Amino acid sequence: MYRMLAFPPGSPHDAVDALRAAVVKVAADKAYVAEANKLMGDVPQYVTNPRLKDDVRAAVSINPAPRR
Repeated sequence: MYRMLAFPPGSPHDAVDALRAAVVKVAADKAYVAEANKLMGDVPQYVTNPRLKDDVRAAVSINPAPRR
């Protein structure tokens, strides 16, 4: 199970960095993992890295050029 957390373009870098750090901390929290498993039967997988914005943009972008 994947979850996406995102800020709008132009958000302060400090806020983005704080959210990224919080996600890493939550994902490593054994109590959170146990509770998520108990409630949902699975643990959400949070992915974060410095290039995530570019990776997501590339994945959801549509090339306007017609395909032949």
